[in-house]
This record gives sequence, C-alpha cells and structure tokens, in this order.
Amino acid sequence: MRIEIPSGANLIRHDGGLRIRGTAAQIIAISNQIRKLRDLPIGGFAQLDDFELTVADRPSSFNKRIAMPADAWNIMASKFIEVATGWEESPLDFNDCGYLNPRLDTDLGVELVGEPKKDRST
Repeated sequence: MRIEIPSGANLIRHDGGLRIRGTAAQIIAISNQIRKLRDLPIGGFAQLDDFELTVADRPSSFNKRIAMPADAWNIMASKFIEVATGWEESPLDFNDCGYLNPRLDTDLGVELVGEPKKDRST
C-alpha cells in the first residue's frame, strides 16, 4: 500500500520526523489513507514517501520506520482530521496527543495551510 500525497501538499522533514503540510482537503485525503492501516494485520505497512508506516503490537520508531498498533493509526487519522477541521491546533505532531507510551522517536504530524474546513463531514 502506498499513501499518495495530493498535488500541492508538502512533506517537511525535521529532527523529530515528518510533517505533512497542506490544505484542509489535502490533510483529510491523506488522513483517510492513513486510516486504512487500522485494517491491516500485524506487520502490514504503507509507504509514505520513503517512510514505512507499520502495524505492530507496540509503538516504536527508528529512522524512517514508524510502527504502532492498528488502533493508534486510526486515532492518528482522526487527530489529523481534527486539525483540518479546526478542532485541534496546527501544527500537530502525533506525540503531542499523549496517546502513545513510549513516545515515538520519529514522529508524524500535519500542518494546516489556509483555513480549516468548516463542514465536519469527511
């Protein structure tokens, strides 16, 4: 599985990991793709550029591999959509949510460009 980055969205690399910068519609489109990880078995993964997003028993990250339980991928997608709809502040990295223990060394986040989507439907 490959997560496609909509035209015009950017991947920003920083010391803590990767952040997806885009409009509300772009963040929602990417989040809906990330949400599909919840349905993969342990060991299933998706490629996001040169990062591997993996379903695992427990959270871990190393270099360009981010591994989390399936439910965490689902929650990540929801938190990213909350940024796109204005319910969460931008930028938001998943570690900011406090959901994972241990926290990820290589984190994934989003940054909203422009106005949030007012319609809460995705």
